[in-house]
Amino acid sequence: MVANPGECFTPTRIASIFVPGRSSGLELEKGEVMSFFGIIGTAIVGLIVGALAKLFMPGRDPSGFFVTMAIGIAGAFLARFIGQAVFGWYGDGGAPGWIMSILGAMLVLLIFRQFRKSA
Repeated sequence: MVANPGECFTPTRIASIFVPGRSSGLELEKGEVMSFFGIIGTAIVGLIVGALAKLFMPGRDPSGFFVTMAIGIAGAFLARFIGQAVFGWYGDGGAPGWIMSILGAMLVLLIFRQFRKSA
């Protein structure tokens, strides 16, 4: 599969570009498959988004590498969900951009900090 020049390069799309026609991996919607490269891409993007969310949020946050990655990935999923539910953005296969993903991760981080305070 060759990507269109204007197509957004999300981890799901990167997986289909690097491994064309590969049928093993994580099943997604409408028969799409996330390969090993897609999982690694998602982890890297999640780590970057989570680290930027921590950078922009004031306060001390002593969580580690995997928690930062999980916050970034959850933030991107939350941004896509809110974008679809509230604004009607991100249709079939659409992914939130960097800014919306970081804002979603900041919201997840705020919830995470409130949960840690109460526990």
